[in-house]
Amino acid sequence: MNYFNYIPFLIAFIGFQILAVGSIRSKNVLTLITIYLVLSALNFLPMVVFYILNIQINFIYFIFSLFALSIIVTQFIEKTSIKIIFIYLICQILLVYPAFSFLFSLILNHFIIHQSDQLLFTFLVALYSSMSSLSVSQLIGPRIGRFTKDGRSMAIPGNNIIFIYFGSLIFIFSTIIFFQENNPNWIQFVFSNFSLSIIASSLSSIFIAKKIDPLILISSLFTFMIFTVSGSLVEPFYLVLALTFLISFINIYVQNKIEVKFLFDDPLFLIVPVIISLSSLIIVSSIVNGFGIFFVFILSSAYIWISNLIIIKLINKFSNLRYYPNQEEVGSDLYEIGYEAYPKLFKDF
Repeated sequence: MNYFNYIPFLIAFIGFQILAVGSIRSKNVLTLITIYLVLSALNFLPMVVFYILNIQINFIYFIFSLFALSIIVTQFIEKTSIKIIFIYLICQILLVYPAFSFLFSLILNHFIIHQSDQLLFTFLVALYSSMSSLSVSQLIGPRIGRFTKDGRSMAIPGNNIIFIYFGSLIFIFSTIIFFQENNPNWIQFVFSNFSLSIIASSLSSIFIAKKIDPLILISSLFTFMIFTVSGSLVEPFYLVLALTFLISFINIYVQNKIEVKFLFDDPLFLIVPVIISLSSLIIVSSIVNGFGIFFVFILSSAYIWISNLIIIKLINKFSNLRYYPNQEEVGSDLYEIGYEAYPKLFKDF
């Protein structure tokens, strides 16, 4: 196994951390950095046992779990203590994610579906992280001040949109390079898809949102990533291009409806386009290739939501799930670590 092939994933993980650091408030940046460092160590801890016993394993499962859990953590970081996050992560790393990976493989074999890296990424990272983030967001509830008493959404911006932009580009294109590097026509396909996604989201900004919002354009990049990485599930290729344009166009409308109706907190700009893209991709793939993969999608979604419900309910039974209001207002950096990130570098816009 050539581990140098995984370098794009390492770069993608760094890109996602930059994106996440920019998308939260400056008073919680140091806590997020701390969590990412500990999460990386916990995620790869089983590797110590496999290395000592000289057991060969598929390294991709550990890479994918690190991606998925890093995305999920962003739902916790501004509302929940480090202790609660660690308990949740340990449950995920030791119990929930391994069981999901094992059951997912069994179900795929049952439906005689080939396990490509693209398919594993679609379910083990994109579906797992997005569904978990939505369930955790709903179960924990929104941040203080995120919604008014009459249910109107109030923007709580991150601290650095430049970090969000460049982190997103690094994360998305590094992930795409890993999957597309063996495809001789990947450059044309990638940039065709990229162009359609940005044009569609720009039109959506003008006709639906009535303004050009950079976060809307950045959000569409995650639709572009899903269809570019997992587009091989659907043939012919021009159907993937059409789906990219359509989903990028309706993304902001669906985000606004979901946000207000269910009081979901950020980062919806990342999660919602992934959910919509996956759902449409799976439905079209099922119509074209048979409904086996659709049943895998439904069973996987149910497992993810129920497992998160059980973990959150158990944690809440024995401990306070949320910060107290005054602690949340002060921020996790001061409360957990004792000092804030550099205010000149991380300044809320």
